Amino acid sequence: MTEMKLLKKMDLFWGMNEHELKLFCDIAKREKYKAGQIIFQEGDPCDRLYIVLSGLVEINMLVSDDVTQVLGELRPGTQFGEMALIDDAPRSASAKALEETELLTVLRDSFLDLIEHNPTFSAKALINLARTMSSRLRITNNVLRQTMSWNIKLGGMSDLSLASLAKEGRAIQIHLISHERIKGLLLKVEKRDSNYDLVVRDEAGQIFLIPYHAVVSISVEGKCDTAPLFLQ
Repeated sequence: MTEMKLLKKMDLFWGMNEHELKLFCDIAKREKYKAGQIIFQEGDPCDRLYIVLSGLVEINMLVSDDVTQVLGELRPGTQFGEMALIDDAPRSASAKALEETELLTVLRDSFLDLIEHNPTFSAKALINLARTMSSRLRITNNVLRQTMSWNIKLGGMSDLSLASLAKEGRAIQIHLISHERIKGLLLKVEKRDSNYDLVVRDEAGQIFLIPYHAVVSISVEGKCDTAPLFLQ
């Protein structure tokens, strides 16, 4: 599939004619990556948009010192790094080619120059970009909503909060993203900035400070049914 045909199918270029698509293609460059090769890392300078022409790209982010969370896998006809067209803040996530991949890239400065000298293209591009950002924001809000409910299931105690478990000193088992399991007593729940940490003492007496984003599930000892648990 040619670049033009691929772009026509993308929401980012909705409503654009062939002349406008060609204007974009004229400022774009192709980049090739081998399987396993890093495209950019979280914290890197942010200066260009990427469009997947072929291959497969993984987007991930570091959620703690030793835990990486995969946010998604992108196939041909999808874009990433579009925030680079708006500001120059560092990358908020990392991107890696999972297989041999070819990307179409556009530098922010080239894009800004294009919209400055082409009013019709500018109007369509900015509207489409705003729609894309709005869609991404809704997805992020849904993820945040799920995260704030901890995505935790508690056996037969849907009306009980983590704070209540800590107050009662209940024995729990925590399953982490890293596939580790920690058994012990939940001592307390600490609020840290906009996040939460669980303070747990395991069976050997060791104290663990566990960030909520590293938790997959929690079970209360002796329970077998499941129901959602919310932080209160």
